[in-house]
Amino acid sequence: MILGYRVVTSPERMGRGFAAYVMVGLSSHTKAAQERFERAMTVAPEVVECHNIAGAFEYLLRVESADLSEYKHFHTEVLGTQSHVNAITSCIVMAPQGRTRHMTQTGRRAQSRIQRCCRCSLHSRPRAGRTPPSGGDEPSPGHVGPDRPRPA
Repeated sequence: MILGYRVVTSPERMGRGFAAYVMVGLSSHTKAAQERFERAMTVAPEVVECHNIAGAFEYLLRVESADLSEYKHFHTEVLGTQSHVNAITSCIVMAPQGRTRHMTQTGRRAQSRIQRCCRCSLHSRPRAGRTPPSGGDEPSPGHVGPDRPRPA
């Protein structure tokens, strides 16, 4: 089921070339503390994703900023001012390996319904009688692979 569409932009061109995954631990696990933290992350423009997780930390954030200096400001002035934050661990992204992936159906039922493109396993073919948007056995225009290098 499609829930929406999105635009994929270049973080570098948008002034967001620095990325970090940040694990945040809270000293209080009350509903009020979690809601307060989530509200603060919702209004912070640097926070691209905020996930409530299980394990040693309560939250996993994806933070994007212009550079390390701007990230330090976020770390100090946003995370550092939250009263229930008691642990912050940052993992700096050194080289992103890919931002998007092709979503396909999985499982035995799906395998019987989806025929793969003759050149790659990323694109599905339409069922018999339908015209493929990319013009047949060719991968779609956005395909990147050994036969079509990544644009510069």
